[in-house]
Amino acid sequence: TIYDMCKAVDKAMEIGAIHLAEKTGGKSGHFINPKEQGGEQA
Repeated sequence: TIYDMCKAVDKAMEIGAIHLAEKTGGKSGHFINPKEQGGEQA
């Protein structure tokens, strides 16, 4: 995970403001977050 990669630098770090932009595969198939359709990049 991202936390595992960064904890050596700062174990007290906080990770926030994360959202799913797009995913493929899996049981639910392809998903694109409607908020990403407006040209905004993550």
